[in-house]
Amino acid sequence: MPVITTTTLPDGIVGTAYYQTLTATGTTPITWTLESGSLPTGLSLSIAGVISGMPTATGIFNFTVQATNNAGSDTKALSIFVESGVGISENVSSGITVYPNPTTGKLSVVSEQFSIESVEIFDVYGSKVLF
Repeated sequence: MPVITTTTLPDGIVGTAYYQTLTATGTTPITWTLESGSLPTGLSLSIAGVISGMPTATGIFNFTVQATNNAGSDTKALSIFVESGVGISENVSSGITVYPNPTTGKLSVVSEQFSIESVEIFDVYGSKVLF
C-alpha cells in the first residue's frame, strides 16, 4: 500500500508557473487522483502526481489527494496558498508614493499633497507588520 510522504506544498503566485511533484512510498506504479476539494484555478494534477500550471486566482485552496497502487491506497489533505505577487504599489493612491518595491525591510511613504500622520502595513496574511 502506498504511503503519501508529501506533507506541505510551496505557495504559488498568480501568473507564475507552478510545478510540484507529490511523493509516496510503495510499489510502483502509483497513480494519483484528486479526491476532494479543488486545486488553485489554473493548476491540475497528473496521474503521475505532478501539480502544474499557472495559478490565476489568489486564496487558500484545500484539497485531498489519493495515491493508489496494486496493494491499496492512501489519502492526504493538502493546501496551496496563492498570492498575487504584485507586492506593494508604488503609487498607492493619488499623491502618495511608497518605495522601494520590493523592499528588504526599509520602506518610504511620501506625499507632496498630503500630510501623513500614520502608516499601517499589513502582510499578505492580514497581520500588521508596521505601525
